[in-house]
Amino acid sequence: MKTTDAQNIILYGPPGTGKTYTIRQRAIELILGEKAPKNPSTQELTNLFLEYQKTGNIEFVTFHQSYGYEEFIEGLRPILEDDNKEIRYELHDGIFKRMAMRADEERNKVIHKKELNFEQLWQRLMDTIRNSPDRVYPGNGKISYRMGISDRDGIKLYPKNTPYTVSTSVSKEKMKDIWEKIYIDASKPSKLTSNLLRDNIIGHKNHITAPRFVYDRLIELNNKIELNNKITPPEDKPTEYVLVIDEINRGNVSKILGELITLLEPDKRLGAENELRLPLAYSPESRFGVPPNLHILGTMNTADRSIALMDAALRRRFTFEEVMPDKECLQRMLKEALGDGSPLAQLVVDLFEVLNKRIRFLYDRDHQIGHAYFLRVKSLDDLRFVFAKRVIPLLQEYFYGDWNKICMVLGCPYSDAGKSLSSKNQHPIIHADTFSETDTLGFDHDDYEDRVDFSIAPAFQNTEKEMNKDDLVRAFLGVLQLKQEDFDERLKELMDNEAPPDKEGGDKETDEEDS
Repeated sequence: MKTTDAQNIILYGPPGTGKTYTIRQRAIELILGEKAPKNPSTQELTNLFLEYQKTGNIEFVTFHQSYGYEEFIEGLRPILEDDNKEIRYELHDGIFKRMAMRADEERNKVIHKKELNFEQLWQRLMDTIRNSPDRVYPGNGKISYRMGISDRDGIKLYPKNTPYTVSTSVSKEKMKDIWEKIYIDASKPSKLTSNLLRDNIIGHKNHITAPRFVYDRLIELNNKIELNNKITPPEDKPTEYVLVIDEINRGNVSKILGELITLLEPDKRLGAENELRLPLAYSPESRFGVPPNLHILGTMNTADRSIALMDAALRRRFTFEEVMPDKECLQRMLKEALGDGSPLAQLVVDLFEVLNKRIRFLYDRDHQIGHAYFLRVKSLDDLRFVFAKRVIPLLQEYFYGDWNKICMVLGCPYSDAGKSLSSKNQHPIIHADTFSETDTLGFDHDDYEDRVDFSIAPAFQNTEKEMNKDDLVRAFLGVLQLKQEDFDERLKELMDNEAPPDKEGGDKETDEEDS
């Protein structure tokens, strides 16, 4: 199956592996198809993504613990009336429902390339009523109306500013009879008058308001479709829509999606073999379906939650693709920035590999460090910044403050007594302070023993002042745990080769592209 064939995709992996960047690329591929650029630059991809956000083809949302069904699909929102200061509640469509309606409208432009028959027009009108139950339509006189769905697929008419209990209605059978006897064609439709109704014995003169109103809506709908097909050929306009959900695993997915868990299945979408429409929680009188040209792309950080813990119903309905740390991507980017054969570039790649091997050994593969953390390293001081401000805090989070394991990952182990086990020519990144029970408390306490307290070495942590280059190189080479002859050779290479100046004016922020 091609990537563009999948309608629901989740990219998962450790932080910093470029999931957010990749998801943007996938979104553009889904919209443009074969016309999508093959290897777009970051700026080109960003520009395209923003362009299609403006047109409404792409929407971006982030799930979090407080995000719910009401924001994603539909819910009630309080509205403060200016005149009497009372609060009333209005039904508000969430981002997914708005996109689904938009995509379905685009889909119908492609389907209905010619004048529609009554059944097709009636279904379109019913969909409009379901999707916009509070919409107000102008009538033939001074009164405006809202439309609702009655029993047996009929339509009710409610005058504006009146209770929903006050209504007049017309059945589908009566409207079909009217349409077939009176309607001519879209270019010259007959006007539905009282005389026409009486002559055709369709309804009593006192019951013509609803039929005439619905008849006008059907003609407007048909004319609108005809006009769209003439002005904008469907094949010349993008018809695909993409909703990007970042951090999909941080929200309560079952609560947020609700009945969408079923509707997202490819064979349950509109127009599919097992098409399904379900009533929504806040508008049970309407029935909602998901069009096939609406794609759901999600990202999932496995350091926050393993894929094995995801809702089984969600896993069955999404295609999961793993995005892991990419050594080749890091090598390519550093080669462009630092030049081919750069000792600094090789050091960064070696550190990247060693750190992840140790994390996999001590923890698991889901908690590795992504290549994006290191992409903008152009100097040894940049590398120090990444370690002090990005890598070590991440390790503290991974290992819950277990400094013995953190020190093992960083290649600077300590004994239980706080004695460094690193080689003498190495400058450890982590510093250990030993606290003697007797010296600290002033007496021997039965409940306490001597303890060791760990922290980042002060010289390494201080980013306000440049660390001695020799000490900095020794600190990084110490992480690799090299043999003495290899250590000496790499030290000489790094000391003899100055890194090129930072082209971005010393900006030390790492472009992670993904969290």
